[in-house]
Amino acid sequence: TLLFSSWLSSKLKRNIKIFNSFFQKSALQVNKIPENKVVFREFDIIARSANRMIEERIRTAKEKNAMQKKLQQSQKLEAIGTLAGGIAHDFNNLLTTISGNTSLLSYKLDKKDPCQQHIQHLNEATKRAIQLVQQILAFSRNSNFNSELLDMVEVIKSAVSLLRSTV
Repeated sequence: TLLFSSWLSSKLKRNIKIFNSFFQKSALQVNKIPENKVVFREFDIIARSANRMIEERIRTAKEKNAMQKKLQQSQKLEAIGTLAGGIAHDFNNLLTTISGNTSLLSYKLDKKDPCQQHIQHLNEATKRAIQLVQQILAFSRNSNFNSELLDMVEVIKSAVSLLRSTV
């Protein structure tokens, strides 16, 4: 009996040391219990449960890192939207000045003056730029966009006309 209790005691101590070591290490880092070193079935059940706990901890740490990366990306996009909104607002002010001055110039020139066509192109380009700035401002404010059908032939003709005056 004494021999058996001594043997049993040594086996229990070894299993308890394994678990003690596991709990000390797992508090600081990710370690699993070597299940093949556990002798008793009851300890084996506890070892499997502890290892599942560690696996869950690893999985949640990975999820947390992924969520943090998504949050950082979202914050970057928000900052870009704010920056775009500020730049668009400044462009809008410049375009308003350009639009006002081209309108004044058109008003002061004779209707048959050959420069009127260039002023008209300038006005059209300014209107398109103002629309683009409005879209950027709407994007930076997370506003809803109104979609509409466009006549692509008209858009291309207009673009060609602008390019002719530019070239």
